[in-house]
Amino acid sequence: MMMGSKRTWFLIAALVAVHCSSSQVYDPFIDTLMNRLNTDTLVSYVRILSGEDSVVIGGEKVLIEQRVFNTNDLAAEYLIQTLSQFGLEVHDQTYSPSGRNVYAIQTGTLFPEKQFIICAHL
Repeated sequence: MMMGSKRTWFLIAALVAVHCSSSQVYDPFIDTLMNRLNTDTLVSYVRILSGEDSVVIGGEKVLIEQRVFNTNDLAAEYLIQTLSQFGLEVHDQTYSPSGRNVYAIQTGTLFPEKQFIICAHL
């Protein structure tokens, strides 16, 4: 079965990044995921979030130049927009006057009763 949706690629990329950062032992599962990954899509997400490429957010073409505490609203809005386009219910949680978390929940098909957290710090 070939996976093709952008949501799938985004989630696979996040899983691979988290798994690779926490393990230095060879795992054939990572090879399987990497063979399914569209690297062009992954590179595009990274280029947008790192300020290399512009993106349309809320109908306006912008460049995400700031990703630091107190000035990462464009990055957060990009994440909200992207996760929403995947059909996920997005949560924008403000935890302080200058801090927020953006997250979405994807119910699994193989283990729907289990919860796995795939995250990144921006």
